[in-house]
Amino acid sequence: MTSAAPSSLHGEPMSHDVIVLGAGPAGAVIAWQCARRGLDVLLVERRPDVAPKCCGHCLHPAAMVHLDAMGCGEIIRRSARGSTRRGLLILNGDRIVIDRRFDEGGLVISRRTIDPLLRVAAADAGADVRTATAARVVTLDSSGATLEVVEEVGQREWHSAPLLIGADGIGSAVARAAGLVDRDAVGRKFGFSMSLPARASAAPELDGAIAMFVERDGYLGVVREGSERLHCAALISSDARMPTRPLDVITWFAERSTIVARALADGWRDDAADIVATGPLPWRTTARTAPGVALVGDAAGYVEPFTGEGMRWAIESAWLLAEALELGPWNEAVRARYEQAWRESIGAMHRRCALVATIVESPGIVGAVGGLVGMTRRVWPRFSDAALAPFLRKLVPR
Repeated sequence: MTSAAPSSLHGEPMSHDVIVLGAGPAGAVIAWQCARRGLDVLLVERRPDVAPKCCGHCLHPAAMVHLDAMGCGEIIRRSARGSTRRGLLILNGDRIVIDRRFDEGGLVISRRTIDPLLRVAAADAGADVRTATAARVVTLDSSGATLEVVEEVGQREWHSAPLLIGADGIGSAVARAAGLVDRDAVGRKFGFSMSLPARASAAPELDGAIAMFVERDGYLGVVREGSERLHCAALISSDARMPTRPLDVITWFAERSTIVARALADGWRDDAADIVATGPLPWRTTARTAPGVALVGDAAGYVEPFTGEGMRWAIESAWLLAEALELGPWNEAVRARYEQAWRESIGAMHRRCALVATIVESPGIVGAVGGLVGMTRRVWPRFSDAALAPFLRKLVPR
């Protein structure tokens, strides 16, 4: 942390109650929460509204409770490009080892769509929302933070607040400035996502599904976006034996899966869009708070999700922080309340998904599990679904 103001800082910075860096789902939701309580909120996002993000585009149904409370639920449902009613784990050779129906269906929606909707909600609640705007932490100590804010047109300003909320994703600059990065847990994986043209009537296995194609060095997640596009997201080890360039990874999986190959339209490589990468993964923090700082969303920590939990974690973490802030100004008691709530909710889901990731990295184990599931259903069909349901909920989270 830096506690001394720079010599280039002339005059007093503009003062706020809260500054939020990052206007994705987590940042927009916490800005909305704070603004609706009458706090002076500055929400800063370096990307423009239309920039893509590395994301699987799956919105978990649990997130809709919060989005409905914000008044955004209905427009988000209308804007969705598909739904997710089941989760598939598929091994080499199109062996479907897990096919789990979800109690509640989720939505397929692009971050290009949902992010602007949530930013409008934050602005309508009274937050000062700045997009295409860069920010740099100048000072950070127990009294709060001072930031240099530079808009796309080149206008330079200084802003301060007693609470800086980092919603700036994996590799968070706020987490780094506050010394909250767990450097002993730096991952060796990277992720990417993209939109690809699809055959409208092919690969019915993908209809309404989140399909995870699993190989030893990584996996490919696929969902349909309408009838003519697929959204693909992959997580690959940095030392993978498969190709590591995004389009080559898709080709590699298509050569090993007729489902993927049938789903892709002819000439799909020429019409690939929104190719975005991130990493290294997983991203972990030693804590979610520090004096003058709170982290939400991916900035607070990220492991690979399997059935659309990513945006849920972001939105729910913002909700948990807002509930902690109801105790009063940012202090040790509020920090402890948020840390505990995050560990018991988001942290628990992270641990579950990390366990699933470990299992998925060993296709032999997944295959054995799938064989057990299939055998149990054949031998004891009336009992098997009820008996296996708790296990499948653990293996395919939802």
